[in-house]
Amino acid sequence: MALAMDTETAGLDPGDAVYVIALHDPRCSSHCAVFDIDRHPGKHVPLAVDAMAKWAGEVCSFNGTKFDFHMLAAATDDVFVKRQCATLALEHTDIMLQFAAAKGYYASLESFARATLGHGKIGTGAAVVDDWALGKYDEIREYCADDAKLTSELHEYGSAYGRLKRVTKSGKTQIWALSRAKWLPAWLAIDSTSQVDVSWMDNPPDIAAAADWAVDTLAK
Repeated sequence: MALAMDTETAGLDPGDAVYVIALHDPRCSSHCAVFDIDRHPGKHVPLAVDAMAKWAGEVCSFNGTKFDFHMLAAATDDVFVKRQCATLALEHTDIMLQFAAAKGYYASLESFARATLGHGKIGTGAAVVDDWALGKYDEIREYCADDAKLTSELHEYGSAYGRLKRVTKSGKTQIWALSRAKWLPAWLAIDSTSQVDVSWMDNPPDIAAAADWAVDTLAK
């Protein structure tokens, strides 16, 4: 059982504003916590990070190592919070990273949710910046919280059955069998990338570099 996290941001580069952070506890029937820059100005990042840090290392995300935790770390000037983000990035379970480390390429949350859960995302991140500027805060909170819930449901499914399903770009259903340990901390998933054959790719992604920023942060 893990606390699932997702964020919505003003862009994809560290330093861009983090609008919303949603945390989903699988024991709850609804979304348990949503922190955002509108209702918690200057506090939403440390509040969310503190909540995750108290979860005894059982946190999951979809691309949190490379993206979400990096964005959170860059959104605060508090060195302690930055180090918390870096530690979480390395120690939590990142579903997308674990898949990429096993397969050599990335896949979307939508592709897993549709095939595994039978339902997908309620929107896309493409409209977040415009919607935030228009004051559609509730819509963005709901979208972020729903992505966190999907992540939680995928984690729970994988824990129960040892596999996830995804729809490939060609429309076929693919079964991804997890390792015997099922979910791995991000650092251990990254450590396994050297065993993946990517010789068939012209330009394979540098999956192992996903946590470089976290390692650098903790080394300072």
